[in-house]
Amino acid sequence: MSSNEQGSAALATGTSPDEPGTIDVATGTSSSRIPKKEPTQKKIWMLTYCPAGTYITVEMLKKHGITADECHSTCDRVMNYTYLHLEKRCRIPAIEKFLAAAQREYGIIKNEVFGYDCIGTKSNGPGSVKIQDHVVFKMLVAHSKERNPSFSPCTDGDSVLKRGHLFHAHETIEHMSVPLEKQSKIQLVAYARRLEERLKSTEATERELHDMTEIYMQVSRDRTNLRLENQSLRLENAALKRKIGDLEH
Repeated sequence: MSSNEQGSAALATGTSPDEPGTIDVATGTSSSRIPKKEPTQKKIWMLTYCPAGTYITVEMLKKHGITADECHSTCDRVMNYTYLHLEKRCRIPAIEKFLAAAQREYGIIKNEVFGYDCIGTKSNGPGSVKIQDHVVFKMLVAHSKERNPSFSPCTDGDSVLKRGHLFHAHETIEHMSVPLEKQSKIQLVAYARRLEERLKSTEATERELHDMTEIYMQVSRDRTNLRLENQSLRLENAALKRKIGDLEH
């Protein structure tokens, strides 16, 4: 298949929706060489569409019968990117139907990024790439880490990123505005472990600074003693010169 054909791939299909997986970039076209796959139900979907002054939101999805507990979006100069995690699995026709309605109602037009379908999902299919390498996933993780103003997270209706694949991709709980009471037990344990590691590192640094301070203080004392000794030697030397001068006269 040529690179142009890959760039114009229409749909993505795959396997289990919740296990760490990969992105299937199969064409989905009817070809004698490539059998058409049956649509598979999924919870995770990644969408690319042309900027229209708005992102896809949980309210838009719910209006068309799709309930998402994660809906994270961002954009660059030419494209919008949205990552969805649904409460219930759905097939790709439901996503396509929603995007058709979104075009009519909000001017949101799906658009492919070269090498990726405009509607992507997770898959363990042969020849697929890791989910972490998908353009949507990478863009969202990067903008989240950078606190890019374009990044718009939403988890359980809150404007935060507090769980899921994107959340665990960069492991920066302590740098995110997520209240501790809204974090899961796994997240809190991970946060506590990171704090413990930071504490150990801080204590080691404190010990090093203490040792360096002791060395500095000892050097300062030695320097003061040398100054006093030098001053004493100068005075003794001056007195000796005077005595020698008196004897010569």
